Amino acid sequence: LLGLLSSNVYRAASQSVTYDEAFTYLAFLSGSPLRIFTEYTANNHVLFSLFAKFSIGLFGLSEFTLRLPTVLAGIVYFVSVFFLCRLLFGYGPLFLITVAALSLNPFVLDLLSAARGYGLALAFFLVSLYQLSLNLTRGGSSNHWPRLLASLALAVCVSSNIAFAPVC
Repeated sequence: LLGLLSSNVYRAASQSVTYDEAFTYLAFLSGSPLRIFTEYTANNHVLFSLFAKFSIGLFGLSEFTLRLPTVLAGIVYFVSVFFLCRLLFGYGPLFLITVAALSLNPFVLDLLSAARGYGLALAFFLVSLYQLSLNLTRGGSSNHWPRLLASLALAVCVSSNIAFAPVC
Protein backbone atom coordinates (compact mmCIF):
# COMPACT_ATOMS: atom_id res chain seq x y z
CA LEU A 1 0.00 0.00 0.00
CA LEU A 2 2.89 2.36 0.67
CA GLY A 3 4.25 1.61 -2.81
CA LEU A 4 0.86 2.37 -4.33
CA LEU A 5 0.68 5.58 -2.35
CA SER A 6 4.09 6.71 -3.58
CA SER A 7 3.06 5.78 -7.12
CA ASN A 8 -0.12 7.80 -6.63
CA VAL A 9 1.86 10.86 -5.50
CA TYR A 10 4.24 10.49 -8.46
CA ARG A 11 1.36 10.26 -10.93
CA ALA A 12 -0.34 13.30 -9.44
CA ALA A 13 2.84 15.34 -9.76
CA SER A 14 3.91 14.18 -13.22
CA GLN A 15 0.77 13.69 -15.33
CA SER A 16 -0.39 16.48 -17.58
CA VAL A 17 -3.69 18.16 -16.81
CA THR A 18 -6.74 16.50 -18.34
CA TYR A 19 -9.68 18.27 -19.96
CA ASP A 20 -11.96 17.72 -16.93
CA GLU A 21 -9.34 19.04 -14.53
CA ALA A 22 -8.74 22.12 -16.69
CA PHE A 23 -12.49 22.77 -16.99
CA THR A 24 -12.92 22.49 -13.22
CA TYR A 25 -10.11 24.95 -12.66
CA LEU A 26 -11.34 27.47 -15.24
CA ALA A 27 -15.03 27.22 -14.30
CA PHE A 28 -14.84 27.05 -10.50
CA LEU A 29 -11.35 27.54 -9.08
CA SER A 30 -9.86 30.45 -11.01
CA GLY A 31 -12.41 33.03 -9.92
CA SER A 32 -14.43 33.82 -6.85
CA PRO A 33 -15.03 31.03 -4.34
CA LEU A 34 -18.74 31.82 -4.59
CA ARG A 35 -18.80 30.25 -8.05
CA ILE A 36 -18.39 26.85 -6.38
CA PHE A 37 -21.78 27.29 -4.69
CA THR A 38 -23.70 29.36 -7.23
CA GLU A 39 -22.96 27.64 -10.54
CA TYR A 40 -23.83 24.00 -10.94
CA THR A 41 -22.73 21.51 -13.53
CA ALA A 42 -22.08 17.82 -13.11
CA ASN A 43 -18.39 18.73 -13.31
CA ASN A 44 -18.56 20.71 -10.06
CA HIS A 45 -17.67 18.31 -7.28
CA VAL A 46 -18.33 20.80 -4.50
CA LEU A 47 -16.20 19.50 -1.64
CA PHE A 48 -13.29 18.74 -3.96
CA SER A 49 -13.59 22.24 -5.45
CA LEU A 50 -13.43 23.79 -1.97
CA PHE A 51 -10.39 21.75 -0.97
CA ALA A 52 -8.65 22.44 -4.30
CA LYS A 53 -9.34 26.18 -3.98
CA PHE A 54 -7.74 26.10 -0.54
CA SER A 55 -4.78 24.03 -1.77
CA ILE A 56 -4.13 26.32 -4.73
CA GLY A 57 -4.47 29.40 -2.55
CA LEU A 58 -2.03 28.01 0.00
CA PHE A 59 0.63 26.48 -2.26
CA GLY A 60 0.12 28.15 -5.65
CA LEU A 61 -1.12 26.60 -8.87
CA SER A 62 0.52 23.45 -10.20
CA GLU A 63 -0.64 20.02 -11.32
CA PHE A 64 0.17 18.62 -7.88
CA THR A 65 -1.55 21.34 -5.83
CA LEU A 66 -4.64 21.01 -8.01
CA ARG A 67 -4.65 17.28 -7.26
CA LEU A 68 -3.54 17.50 -3.62
CA PRO A 69 -7.02 16.94 -2.10
CA THR A 70 -7.37 13.74 -4.10
CA VAL A 71 -3.85 12.60 -3.16
CA LEU A 72 -4.72 13.08 0.52
CA ALA A 73 -7.95 11.16 -0.10
CA GLY A 74 -5.76 8.38 -1.49
CA ILE A 75 -4.04 8.14 1.89
CA VAL A 76 -7.45 7.88 3.57
CA TYR A 77 -8.50 5.24 1.02
CA PHE A 78 -5.43 3.02 1.46
CA VAL A 79 -5.59 3.25 5.27
CA SER A 80 -9.30 2.39 5.17
CA VAL A 81 -8.64 -0.56 2.85
CA PHE A 82 -6.04 -1.90 5.26
CA PHE A 83 -8.22 -1.57 8.37
CA LEU A 84 -11.40 -2.83 6.69
CA CYS A 85 -9.69 -5.91 5.27
CA ARG A 86 -7.91 -6.61 8.56
CA LEU A 87 -11.19 -6.30 10.47
CA LEU A 88 -13.08 -8.61 8.13
CA PHE A 89 -10.40 -11.14 7.14
CA GLY A 90 -7.61 -11.03 9.73
CA TYR A 91 -4.04 -11.38 8.43
CA GLY A 92 -4.35 -14.48 6.25
CA PRO A 93 -4.26 -14.91 2.48
CA LEU A 94 -7.81 -13.60 2.12
CA PHE A 95 -6.61 -10.32 3.63
CA LEU A 96 -3.95 -9.98 0.93
CA ILE A 97 -6.38 -10.88 -1.85
CA THR A 98 -8.99 -8.33 -0.78
CA VAL A 99 -6.40 -5.58 -0.24
CA ALA A 100 -5.07 -6.28 -3.73
CA ALA A 101 -8.56 -6.33 -5.25
CA LEU A 102 -9.48 -3.01 -3.66
CA SER A 103 -6.15 -1.29 -4.29
CA LEU A 104 -4.72 -2.53 -7.58
CA ASN A 105 -7.65 -1.70 -9.84
CA PRO A 106 -6.29 0.77 -12.43
CA PHE A 107 -9.56 2.73 -12.47
CA VAL A 108 -9.39 3.23 -8.70
CA LEU A 109 -5.76 4.32 -8.96
CA ASP A 110 -6.76 6.83 -11.65
CA LEU A 111 -9.50 8.22 -9.41
CA LEU A 112 -7.01 8.65 -6.58
CA SER A 113 -4.64 10.81 -8.61
CA ALA A 114 -6.98 12.95 -10.74
CA ALA A 115 -8.23 16.38 -9.71
CA ARG A 116 -11.85 15.28 -9.41
CA GLY A 117 -14.23 14.45 -6.59
CA TYR A 118 -14.43 10.71 -7.30
CA GLY A 119 -11.34 9.86 -5.24
CA LEU A 120 -12.61 11.84 -2.24
CA ALA A 121 -16.02 10.21 -2.48
CA LEU A 122 -14.54 6.73 -2.78
CA ALA A 123 -12.23 7.27 0.19
CA PHE A 124 -15.00 8.48 2.48
CA PHE A 125 -17.36 5.76 1.29
CA LEU A 126 -14.76 3.22 2.41
CA VAL A 127 -14.39 5.02 5.76
CA SER A 128 -18.15 4.67 6.28
CA LEU A 129 -18.03 1.02 5.27
CA TYR A 130 -15.27 0.41 7.81
CA GLN A 131 -17.18 2.20 10.58
CA LEU A 132 -20.37 0.25 9.87
CA SER A 133 -18.44 -3.04 9.73
CA LEU A 134 -16.80 -2.16 13.03
CA ASN A 135 -20.23 -1.57 14.55
CA LEU A 136 -21.58 -4.87 13.19
CA THR A 137 -18.60 -6.93 14.36
CA ARG A 138 -19.14 -5.57 17.86
CA GLY A 139 -22.73 -6.84 17.75
CA GLY A 140 -24.33 -3.42 17.16
CA SER A 141 -23.26 -2.23 20.59
CA SER A 142 -24.80 0.78 22.27
CA ASN A 143 -21.72 2.81 21.30
CA HIS A 144 -23.05 5.28 18.74
CA TRP A 145 -19.67 6.61 17.58
CA PRO A 146 -19.12 4.18 14.68
CA ARG A 147 -22.59 4.92 13.31
CA LEU A 148 -22.11 8.67 13.76
CA LEU A 149 -18.72 8.57 12.03
CA ALA A 150 -20.20 6.46 9.23
CA SER A 151 -23.00 9.00 8.76
CA LEU A 152 -20.53 11.87 8.61
CA ALA A 153 -18.34 9.98 6.16
CA LEU A 154 -21.37 9.30 3.93
CA ALA A 155 -22.31 12.99 4.03
CA VAL A 156 -18.77 13.93 3.00
CA CYS A 157 -18.90 11.23 0.33
CA VAL A 158 -22.00 12.72 -1.29
CA SER A 159 -20.62 16.26 -0.88
CA SER A 160 -17.53 15.13 -2.77
CA ASN A 161 -19.48 13.70 -5.67
CA ILE A 162 -23.25 13.61 -6.05
CA ALA A 163 -22.97 10.46 -8.17
CA PHE A 164 -22.42 8.49 -4.94
CA ALA A 165 -25.82 9.54 -3.53
CA PRO A 166 -27.70 6.40 -4.69
CA VAL A 167 -25.05 4.18 -3.10
CA CYS A 168 -25.11 6.06 0.19
